[in-house]
Amino acid sequence: MKKKKFGNLLTVVFLIFGIQILSQARTATIGQIEQYKLKLKKYNIKKESSDILVKALQTENPSEVEKLLLKAVEADKRNYIAYELLGAYYQNEKYGNDIKKALEYYEKALEVNPDEEKIYLQLGENYIRANDYDKAANIYGQMKSRFSENSVKAEEMAVASAEYARSSKMAEKTREEQALYSKKSDSFAGFVAPSAAFESGANSYTKESKKRYDFEEDKKKAKEEILASLSYFENKQYEKGFQSFYENYSRYADVLDDGLIEETIKIIKKYNEEIKNTNKKLYRKNLKKFKELEI
Repeated sequence: MKKKKFGNLLTVVFLIFGIQILSQARTATIGQIEQYKLKLKKYNIKKESSDILVKALQTENPSEVEKLLLKAVEADKRNYIAYELLGAYYQNEKYGNDIKKALEYYEKALEVNPDEEKIYLQLGENYIRANDYDKAANIYGQMKSRFSENSVKAEEMAVASAEYARSSKMAEKTREEQALYSKKSDSFAGFVAPSAAFESGANSYTKESKKRYDFEEDKKKAKEEILASLSYFENKQYEKGFQSFYENYSRYADVLDDGLIEETIKIIKKYNEEIKNTNKKLYRKNLKKFKELEI
């Protein structure tokens, strides 16, 4: 039963992040390892490199995972999955926590295999974290042209990134102008007020752009909270898990994609079915709550 629960949790992890989460309490399931093997075989990755990567996926110690992934890259420079997972490792604030290295490995993964869509998403997200909005807009633009089925999503992200970039440049230009006017205050005193007005306009534009960024941050936070809720079920703390989900459901519904919400609801309902015979009171209470929430 525990394996089944663990599989459910990892399903959401993959939906949320598109990559295997590397942590002390998480290792890939047999099915996911087989998927990686098939991808590596299809890409003609050397067996030695593939075997090392599989070992990394089965390892619980994060520092050992990092060493194994680096060995996998040494064994075959074309092992794009190893690069991608190294990017995830360094992106994780608990482990590598090095945005520069994360970008380096994601860029290498994309260079080796430009047909892996989730690498574009990871790169874009990390460019934004690094405040490199031009590169974020560019990478989403590449994604849009390469994966037409997700062109709308890519275009929205590209536009948002371009707005962040323009706002950042406007603010920088304002600071440069103010510095210039300050140095020449005697000769250009009359330009101080226009400069302040320009700054006000730039700040207003920045606020509008920030709304989009804040929305993405809300989505990220909601996804992390869902994972936290599901961890209660893994530890058999069913009541806490259900309560955490109910308390935040309306907010999740506001900020998350319908597909992810539906998948999460399915998993929540599966956990409820698991307690049908062991905790009938909570089971019936949940059925009533599902009806109230119309899910």
